[in-house]
Amino acid sequence: MPHRYVCEVLDEIRTAVKVGRIDMIVGLVEEAQTLVNRMEAKLHDYADVGYNLDEARKLRKTLRELRDQADIIEETLEE
Repeated sequence: MPHRYVCEVLDEIRTAVKVGRIDMIVGLVEEAQTLVNRMEAKLHDYADVGYNLDEARKLRKTLRELRDQADIIEETLEE
């Protein structure tokens, strides 16, 4: 199945209404719903990735601080 945008499906719905092809509308509405559901799912996936990136930044900062503390402790022990 080729990739389609919701805008294309909405244009087809408008055309079907203009020419009176009401029988096509049910299928086109279902197709639009499927496309929008996929779009929302992808946006949620992107949001989850963004959250993980923020968490990773925090963890990297904490790790850097712990390594600095470890270096200070090692220097203290060597003296």
